[in-house]
Amino acid sequence: MLLSNGHHRAYALRAAGFTHVPCIVTTVSRLDEFNLAASEEMAENVGFYFKAPRPPVLKDFFDPKLRKVLKVPRTVRAVEITFETKSFEVRDFELE
Repeated sequence: MLLSNGHHRAYALRAAGFTHVPCIVTTVSRLDEFNLAASEEMAENVGFYFKAPRPPVLKDFFDPKLRKVLKVPRTVRAVEITFETKSFEVRDFELE
């Protein structure tokens, strides 16, 4: 089983004490199905996730020997929306 999206959320939920959360499970039986369901990075590195002697697992995020906790400043996203109008005149003329 491969968590294809949301490992940060899964870590945060587990750190907050949650042991069960809803998720969507997609079953694939062929590589072409996997390529459609997985991210581009995962599709390019299938062996890393499924053929490695020890693939990465979610509990690795909680192992102090494998992780490094970094303090990063919070960021705030600002979105600026502009609206512009233009007025012009078009003369009506007839072709000769």
